[in-house]
Amino acid sequence: MTSTKELLSQNEIDALLDLFNTSDKKENTDILFEMGMAKVAKAIGSYLDGLGFTIDKARAIQSGGEVHDRFEYKPDYPYLERLSIDNTLALSILGVRFGSKVNSVAADRPLTSLEKRLMKALCREIEYIVEKELDHYLRKDTNGRKIADHSVVITHANRQSTLQFSFTVQSAPVVQTEAVVQKQEAIPAAINGTKIEASIGQLLTETLEVDKHYKIAALRNNKVHLLLDTSMALMAEVVETSSQKFLVKVNKSVAGTRISAAYDLVVAGTVMDDQTFLSLEYGTLLSLTLYDEIQVHKKGKIVAKAKVFSVKGELIVKVLKGL
Repeated sequence: MTSTKELLSQNEIDALLDLFNTSDKKENTDILFEMGMAKVAKAIGSYLDGLGFTIDKARAIQSGGEVHDRFEYKPDYPYLERLSIDNTLALSILGVRFGSKVNSVAADRPLTSLEKRLMKALCREIEYIVEKELDHYLRKDTNGRKIADHSVVITHANRQSTLQFSFTVQSAPVVQTEAVVQKQEAIPAAINGTKIEASIGQLLTETLEVDKHYKIAALRNNKVHLLLDTSMALMAEVVETSSQKFLVKVNKSVAGTRISAAYDLVVAGTVMDDQTFLSLEYGTLLSLTLYDEIQVHKKGKIVAKAKVFSVKGELIVKVLKGL
């Protein structure tokens, strides 16, 4: 049997002991979530060390109180409602990140508008850490209960600072969109409205040949890219699939981060009328029509049909025919 020491590092074990040996009453949480938070604390500590901000310890605790004199960040990740960081910690990190040679404690003051913009970029990295370590837990059925706030306490320069995470479990309404595609057919460009198609990954190749196999640059954790009128992209999470329907939840924009010259593997699509499109927001559920065959798109145009299969745990695509 695999032992706990083989599964967790000593830092993670220490973080769990901090969580469960405290006299504070634990509410709306369980061991799996606490283990995830211990990993979040470790990953944040490693991330700050990578920025040059040396810390003594990072540990996770359950916290019910508010962080005062704080910078607040509103995440795109739907299960994280708010991230709050001590002003002193935020300013200390920014100081080291942007040129300070001394790992000292900054003055306790509100952040300027420029500093807030810089912190948003840093918080997006922390948001990604939370999603990576807790997404498998937060996506499961929790009967709509609210998870207690948790904090990561950072010990540095003989003082403690706090990053507080407020979680939410919510049910987003399904936006009913009129499916205007038939199986095996791409959505006509002439249809009035915004064309939305789901890509499961990209082929990073300059040329495409029939009957040849290609490795897929696949998206992680059941994610897809939503291509809006073939260009702008949103990240979405696959919620449910059936023989015809493809239900996804919109998470965030990834415009400008994709490789535009690559081939997209498109599996589903629809057209959304202008009024519905303008009301689109993060957390919205979209119902797309699933294609019978995977379509290979290049710059918004279908160029081939393909089949995806797994070889030794790696996703491979075979081009079936060109168009």
